[in-house]
Amino acid sequence: MLLIFSLANFIKLPKLAISMLKAWKMLSGEDAFKTKWFTIRKYSVEKPDGSVIPDYYVHEARDSVMIACITGDGKLVVEQQYRVPLRRISMDFPAGAVEPGDKNLEKAALRELAEETGFVADEAELLFTLDKDPGFSASKIHVFLVRGARRGTKKQDENEQVAVSLLTPKQLLAAAANGELSCSLCVATTYRLAHEFGWK
Repeated sequence: MLLIFSLANFIKLPKLAISMLKAWKMLSGEDAFKTKWFTIRKYSVEKPDGSVIPDYYVHEARDSVMIACITGDGKLVVEQQYRVPLRRISMDFPAGAVEPGDKNLEKAALRELAEETGFVADEAELLFTLDKDPGFSASKIHVFLVRGARRGTKKQDENEQVAVSLLTPKQLLAAAANGELSCSLCVATTYRLAHEFGWK
């Protein structure tokens, strides 16, 4: 049965709407494909109506951190790098995987910021956590806000083939609006920042 709710009704009555949806049963699971970066797991799942999907594939990987970095003069630190899946150069916020030894997500965020851009800061504030691709991936990305960032004494990691740019809030919003900034997680973060800071 297809359940359709208007957004207005869902916001007013979330418990009612959610109560009509039921969890799917995980019957079995096995690794279908494994790399050092991620695993594709094949699950057999049973839907609430009793039907079974024998081959539901899920991407599983370490969580990541992404950094919305604002310099002391109010510029946003963004990167451009070639992305093989897109076959083109992409604009993104600095980001990277949480390493197995990381005990603190804030430190992981500050490390990735320094390695990829050469910018440093004393602290990072967790803005929110996003599901990367809920229909396919179990992985999450933790988005941090860094304020008052400055260029560090160490240069950007030589292994990072990344061009770093500084954009004003207006330029960043324009990049999101015209598709130059097309990473869905980055666009979501941009509009969250606009809401937080009243950017127009």
